[in-house]
Amino acid sequence: QQYTLTELRSTNEVISTRLSSWQDYQVKALGWLVGNPAIMSMDPTAQAPVVQSMAAVFPQLSLISIVDLEGNSIARSDGGNPRNYSQLSWFQEAKSGQQFVYRSQLDDRTGNLVQVIATPILNPSGEIIGVGMFSTYPGTLDGLLQDAAIGETLTAIVLNENNQVIASNPPIPNSLLNAALVSTISTLRDRNPGAAVQAGEDDLPGPLLVRDSQGVEWRAGFQLLKNGW
Repeated sequence: QQYTLTELRSTNEVISTRLSSWQDYQVKALGWLVGNPAIMSMDPTAQAPVVQSMAAVFPQLSLISIVDLEGNSIARSDGGNPRNYSQLSWFQEAKSGQQFVYRSQLDDRTGNLVQVIATPILNPSGEIIGVGMFSTYPGTLDGLLQDAAIGETLTAIVLNENNQVIASNPPIPNSLLNAALVSTISTLRDRNPGAAVQAGEDDLPGPLLVRDSQGVEWRAGFQLLKNGW
């Protein structure tokens, strides 16, 4: 059954709205965490119960952690050994003052991409004293792509800021993951540098025809989210 342009755009907007709402929810939760007085104390003994309680409320998160300015995790929801994150970009960017950093990294256990969200911890004087972070389980975002048409007449894909596939339904055909698609998405990003195209705006790019490595043409619609996805 042919998917009409109107249906394609409508479904694209639904998916984008779901993703934006998910991001907003994570931001609010992480903002609450780093603003908690026990977390702001940077005392691991005081932080541990808060982190554990939050993990019980948010079972969809694989890790909630508090990191000191040296990059060491001093409180962890998984009860694991301390780790040093000083070389990872999400830590460096949050430590430098960037709020709500989104980054993708490989899960040690599965080799799949997980999403990390990080933000600075500030003391009452506004000085950065640490970093708070969440990470998701692999496949968490796939649940946001569930729809009657998706997987039958439509393939839904979420790309991060580096054009890596971080969610799809159904599993993305290998033939579609080629240089032509990445080049097309990169070109579209370049047309809107640093800008987020919100659902319903008049300047939303229209559907495109993308030819995969097998010569099959796909009609594609897309939106840019606030965080570059």
